[in-house]
Amino acid sequence: MTSSLIKGAARTRYLLDLLSQVPDPRKRRGRRHRLAGLPGVGVAAVIAGSRSFAAIGQWAADASPDVLAALGADRGPADESTCRRAFALVSADILDQVLGAWLFTRAVRAAGRLVIAVDGKAVRGAKGKDGKAPHLVAALAHGIGAVLGQVAVNAKSNEIPAVRDLLAAFADLAGAPNMTKPGTALIAWYLNPDRHPVAQRWSRRHADTQHRLCQRFAAPVIATITCQDIATAHTQAIVNAAPTAGEGDRVQRMISALITAGIDAGYLTSSRLAKVHWQAGDRPVPDPAVSVAGESALWVDPAEIPSDGDIAKLGHSLAAARHGERHELMASTAAYSGLR
Repeated sequence: MTSSLIKGAARTRYLLDLLSQVPDPRKRRGRRHRLAGLPGVGVAAVIAGSRSFAAIGQWAADASPDVLAALGADRGPADESTCRRAFALVSADILDQVLGAWLFTRAVRAAGRLVIAVDGKAVRGAKGKDGKAPHLVAALAHGIGAVLGQVAVNAKSNEIPAVRDLLAAFADLAGAPNMTKPGTALIAWYLNPDRHPVAQRWSRRHADTQHRLCQRFAAPVIATITCQDIATAHTQAIVNAAPTAGEGDRVQRMISALITAGIDAGYLTSSRLAKVHWQAGDRPVPDPAVSVAGESALWVDPAEIPSDGDIAKLGHSLAAARHGERHELMASTAAYSGLR
């Protein structure tokens, strides 16, 4: 058997990426903990042997800050009531699909094949609204003995429609056949002119620019790792390698197009890899341009506005000339009506 599809820290990051896609049903006011961190800690606690919300809360309280941060709980441990309320509100179907997708990354292959068994069983000890035990169809990965997904069988139907729904949940995973290829294959596919129709191919100048950006920034980071192991940390490192903000914007646009092409061709599965931007770090950056919305282009600094004494001196000087009274009145009107 080969090793699992995604290993170590990359698998944890992938779990957090998946959990961040679960909609947060909680009200915005009063939130302290990110939703992705709560099931992230819950998964780790259950793997460690926790079997209740109280045990999950105790495990989180005993975990170190570094462990909690790696699981998405960067604001410290959540108590039992917080976990209980969050899990009661979140969509069970979406959470089940997310955890099934993550368990898929832990699956192992036998003779190059990933064996998944599909079977239907009645849930023992549970009862639905009709008083009967719910009937579920589940997909189980033989290599790890874990359920990748499950759907309920309609009481007025049989397992066949449920199996179709269950297999549809794996369509995205089956549609990514190039995930085990190295990053060099992804870059080569992105730069391949045959990827586009003839009428929509890049210009020579744009193709040269993309080739330069890929070879200078992307290849040193992802060339030697498999596409399934590419995480947001890698794409962020690619963008941050640009020396200036302008070059960083160009690299970010290249990364966005690269990720889109990789997803379409089955090299990647997560569009979140493109959610990065250039970070200056310790590098000097130019001062941001000052812009005041709604202000006139003739706006001046308050220190440049003449004082009352200056206006009085101007009025006396104008009064001494021909048509002095009229000019003095015009200056006073401009000064005290806001025109100055």
